[in-house]
Amino acid sequence: DIPEVDNLFDITDTELIITKGHSGRRIIIDHAKELIKESILDASSDTLSLSLETVSPKELNVDTIYDEICGEPVNASYKVENQKLIIVEEKTGVTFDKQEAKKIIESDPGDVIHIPIKAQKAEVTSEQVRAGLFPDLLATYSTKYNAGDSNRSYNIALACKKINGVVLGPGDIFSYNDTVGPRTASRGFRTANVYVGNKVEPGIGGGICQVSSTLFNTAVLSDLNIVYRTNHSLTVSYVPLGRDATVSDGSIDFKFENSTGEPVKIVASASGGTNTISIYGKKQNPNRTISMTTERTATYPAKLVQKKDPELPEGKTKVEQKGTDGYSYNTYKVTSENGKVVKTELLTKSTYVATDRIELIGAKPVAADPEPEASAKPDAQVSATTSENGSNDAKPTKAPVNTNAPDVKPINPAA
Repeated sequence: DIPEVDNLFDITDTELIITKGHSGRRIIIDHAKELIKESILDASSDTLSLSLETVSPKELNVDTIYDEICGEPVNASYKVENQKLIIVEEKTGVTFDKQEAKKIIESDPGDVIHIPIKAQKAEVTSEQVRAGLFPDLLATYSTKYNAGDSNRSYNIALACKKINGVVLGPGDIFSYNDTVGPRTASRGFRTANVYVGNKVEPGIGGGICQVSSTLFNTAVLSDLNIVYRTNHSLTVSYVPLGRDATVSDGSIDFKFENSTGEPVKIVASASGGTNTISIYGKKQNPNRTISMTTERTATYPAKLVQKKDPELPEGKTKVEQKGTDGYSYNTYKVTSENGKVVKTELLTKSTYVATDRIELIGAKPVAADPEPEASAKPDAQVSATTSENGSNDAKPTKAPVNTNAPDVKPINPAA
């Protein structure tokens, strides 16, 4: 096959440059199929010749060229698709005289044709669009984690990687579960401690709730609308109580809305025991700041539960579970302008259940100490002779009598 080359068009500020294409030759597949079918059915020959057919580029038609090339200038723009930013490049406005162009094409036998044009630049370029996006840091928030817990640290970093760079257009709703995706071993998540009901158990994806909680605080401080948030069943240590956001694969989600008129971008990282999430966009009111406060509304003391342990010695006590108090919290969003509070609104209510303090009480009997052997009476004197076989034959002798000694009763040595 010799491929054909289409006509090429290049636009400068002053002219349309047309580089003429040239014909090619190739086997037309659909035509070849029909010939082969006919040859099989006819069975008149054992051979079949397939001819190369000439394929020519499109004819240079002035009206067609004008429709394809000419038009008003189009400014560069952006769009958000699947949480990704797409820049639509600008388009220069072009127009030319059709009659003049037709004469030039018909009279110029060369491979390159120059047609004068009038070009009009777009007012907004793609560089200007990029420069105008995400100019402001709306908010940033950090939490600490134990970098020595390798599996949990890995899950935190993986969740950050999945939300890092996410772009939301105006009115778009961010779903943590949809963005992070299923927490499975096949997707790289590891086993670490998670809350299951009111207990701590190993589970796939342990640690990603710290990322959702960090993001929750960042979204609130960015003055974005919180769509759905749920607190943990038990207390957590990496954010103040009332400011956490739990998630569960396929059920509990965390969602917020880009309630600004401009796109926003999430930047997330986890390294060296610090999880930091920032949101960039364009501030709607540069003089406005957002803060959060919490109020404890109730305390639920932990109960003491004692259980007998047949393997633990009597008199011993062992703590099986330390136990924690439960609490209720109200969380408020505080809006200030020029340093003065203008609005305080209830953001969320949170309740954390108490966990019992469980003590194991020893129930295993302790063996009594054996009684000491009786010793010889102190008033008996013993003389010993050694026999030939080496044994000692102890024979008591009569002690001398002290006539001045008082009458004393003997003491039982075992008493």
